Amino acid sequence: MAKIKKSARKFYEEAREVQGASSQVIREFQSLIKPELSSIERDPNLSPTGKKAKMDELKKEYGIRILQQANTMKQKYLTKLEKARVSADATIHAGLKKPDDEMVNRFNKSFNQLKVELMLTPRAETAKQKLTEFMAGIQEPYFANQIRESFADVAGNILSAAGPEKAKYQMELAQLFEKLESDHSTPEVAEAREVLRYVEQAQASPTLFGGFIAADAVTGLVGKEYADHLNSPEAWFAQQENAEHKPADFVDTDSDFEETEEQAPKVVEMSLEEAFRQHSRR
Repeated sequence: MAKIKKSARKFYEEAREVQGASSQVIREFQSLIKPELSSIERDPNLSPTGKKAKMDELKKEYGIRILQQANTMKQKYLTKLEKARVSADATIHAGLKKPDDEMVNRFNKSFNQLKVELMLTPRAETAKQKLTEFMAGIQEPYFANQIRESFADVAGNILSAAGPEKAKYQMELAQLFEKLESDHSTPEVAEAREVLRYVEQAQASPTLFGGFIAADAVTGLVGKEYADHLNSPEAWFAQQENAEHKPADFVDTDSDFEETEEQAPKVVEMSLEEAFRQHSRR
């Protein structure tokens, strides 16, 4: 099987390095195009119309180059984020040894009963107390994770009964959720969960060129059309008239997996490398 060589945090830091390089990319293009534009402006052999035509041509060329660079960077950024997600998920689940079937069945029966009781309990305080007492009896990290994965639905039943005190119970339930994680997590798992939250947020809205500064700089250099696609270059290249300019896809040459003879934890049913390939194809 394959074993991942780096921690989720390391992969996430590498993704942030790609993100942090975006401002340097813009500065490099500025240093390249400005002298050429100045040279055209000073050319005595060109009419005003000729100068404008040549400048527009140059801006188009550099606009395409900027989006090509942005496209490659975004693919690299997303690759690093996905590796961080796979690594974090593996770290979290590696510590979740599944108890025997009898214990699992008893837990499932009790948890399902609790869900029904919470759904039928009209008072938010009573429902929250039932949940608190149930969580207090949990010893196995595997069962704690089962509650964690269902927490949104469980909490939803309590909040629906909270009425005007919904904000109060949202805060109290958030504290319960944090306690559930901290009570049943090793430092490594706690860090993996933290990184996973950052990664999922970044994957939901991948942004390399942030703020108005980058957009304004590129607009001034090559035009708004290219600035508008800094964070979505794939959309620009997907347009039929731009498809011929699409760069080759980013190829990840980093060897982040190594062969090992160690046995995988039972809860992880595929190798990390296999899992990463599977998620990358989605």
